[in-house]
Amino acid sequence: MTMDGIISSPIDSVTSEFVKVGIVGLGAQGRDVLLPTLQSLKEVRIDAICDRDPQLRKEVSGQASISKAYANIEEILQDDDLDCLVVACPPDRHYEIAIAALEAQKPVFIEKPPATNLGDLRHLVELSEKLNIVNGVGMNFRFATAIQKIKQLIDTNAYGTPATINIKHLAGFPRQPMWGVSSLEALLFAQTIHPVDLAIYLAGQPAHFKSRIAENDGKITIFSHIGFESGTECTVITGNAAEKFYWGLEVITNQGAIIECRQLWEVNVWTPSHREDFPSRESWRNTWTAGPLDRGFSRVGYRGELSIFLDCVRTKKRFTPSFSDLIPTYGILSDIAAQEIQRD
Repeated sequence: MTMDGIISSPIDSVTSEFVKVGIVGLGAQGRDVLLPTLQSLKEVRIDAICDRDPQLRKEVSGQASISKAYANIEEILQDDDLDCLVVACPPDRHYEIAIAALEAQKPVFIEKPPATNLGDLRHLVELSEKLNIVNGVGMNFRFATAIQKIKQLIDTNAYGTPATINIKHLAGFPRQPMWGVSSLEALLFAQTIHPVDLAIYLAGQPAHFKSRIAENDGKITIFSHIGFESGTECTVITGNAAEKFYWGLEVITNQGAIIECRQLWEVNVWTPSHREDFPSRESWRNTWTAGPLDRGFSRVGYRGELSIFLDCVRTKKRFTPSFSDLIPTYGILSDIAAQEIQRD
């Protein structure tokens, strides 16, 4: 099986009128990631922006030639021309903005986390399902080019089914309380949410879970083990003790193959020597590497997730991951938050 190609972007092939988007939140994520990603998509028009900071509204509207700039969520929700909202505010505001968008019958895409506790997330699920509004959560790792290649290998059973999955997601932030939650909860919603969600995306429904948390001078490391109904066992190591961001994924299949990825850049597959279709006594290695033009928002998943979400807005289809898809992830995060921290 070859490992060429990248994730498709359905909205690029749509020839009907523009999807008109309003961006809520012009901080680093909204201004430097979501705005340019949306600008790169065909058949998409950024019609309005919203932020409390008047200087940011002035700078972004001028640079991006956006005529409508609003100061609060109530104002932008009164703009009937908008087809959907893309939201990247501080996480402690995501829940209230999501509620307002849903009640206004406006499809909404919210950067993770959509809420800072499981109860609020469940309320978002109930309301979105009651009103039947398209909604999505920004879990960009699912849509990263390398992860799409690995998901394809797993789904097609190219080298067997996953026996174990090991994920490391290490960063140096956050190390203090933020967004109205504790330091541990801030770490869970800023970092740990990604590898836990990714494990569920690759392995399916969780069946059992345990974790241990170690802390030393404010630096936290979380060791988690997730067992899945599929039979896959997964370990996740995440924390804020690293000085540089490090990310790694390893899948070992029931046929003895190893699928490895580091920093979302290169996918390596080692197959065992006993496979009949690889008669050499040496193990066989296949490598896929991101192409020279796949270095930015496509490679790390932002372009893929936004493209597919906007296509769902256009076609009124369900987007994944939606609020409801994050329930198993939040269940695990809640269990971790309830653990007693072991201090070295």
